[in-house]
Amino acid sequence: MFGHSLGGLLAFELAHALRERGLPAPLALFASATAGPVRRDVSEYV
Repeated sequence: MFGHSLGGLLAFELAHALRERGLPAPLALFASATAGPVRRDVSEYV
Protein backbone atom coordinates (compact mmCIF):
# COMPACT_ATOMS: atom_id res chain seq x y z
CA MET A 1 0.00 0.00 0.00
CA PHE A 2 1.30 3.46 -0.86
CA GLY A 3 0.18 6.93 0.14
CA HIS A 4 1.61 10.36 -0.51
CA SER A 5 1.06 13.30 1.83
CA LEU A 6 -2.43 13.03 3.34
CA GLY A 7 -2.78 9.76 1.42
CA GLY A 8 -0.02 8.35 3.65
CA LEU A 9 -2.15 8.97 6.71
CA LEU A 10 -5.16 7.50 4.93
CA ALA A 11 -3.18 4.38 3.96
CA PHE A 12 -2.01 3.95 7.56
CA GLU A 13 -5.54 4.31 8.95
CA LEU A 14 -6.91 1.88 6.35
CA ALA A 15 -4.25 -0.72 7.17
CA HIS A 16 -4.99 -0.28 10.87
CA ALA A 17 -8.76 -0.66 10.32
CA LEU A 18 -8.26 -3.80 8.23
CA ARG A 19 -6.10 -5.36 10.91
CA GLU A 20 -8.58 -4.45 13.69
CA ARG A 21 -11.35 -6.21 11.77
CA GLY A 22 -9.30 -9.35 11.24
CA LEU A 23 -9.04 -8.79 7.50
CA PRO A 24 -5.82 -9.26 5.53
CA ALA A 25 -3.57 -6.25 5.99
CA PRO A 26 -1.14 -5.11 3.28
CA LEU A 27 2.29 -6.74 3.30
CA ALA A 28 3.93 -3.32 3.27
CA LEU A 29 2.96 0.30 3.69
CA PHE A 30 4.97 3.07 2.06
CA ALA A 31 4.30 6.71 2.88
CA SER A 32 5.98 9.69 1.26
CA ALA A 33 5.85 13.41 1.85
CA THR A 34 7.89 16.56 1.63
CA ALA A 35 8.19 19.62 3.79
CA GLY A 36 5.97 22.55 2.89
CA PRO A 37 7.53 25.41 0.90
CA VAL A 38 7.79 27.62 3.98
CA ARG A 39 9.79 25.00 5.86
CA ARG A 40 11.91 23.80 2.97
CA ASP A 41 15.62 24.62 3.20
CA VAL A 42 16.99 23.81 -0.25
CA SER A 43 20.58 23.86 1.06
CA GLU A 44 19.83 20.44 2.62
CA TYR A 45 19.49 18.94 -0.86
CA VAL A 46 22.43 20.60 -2.61
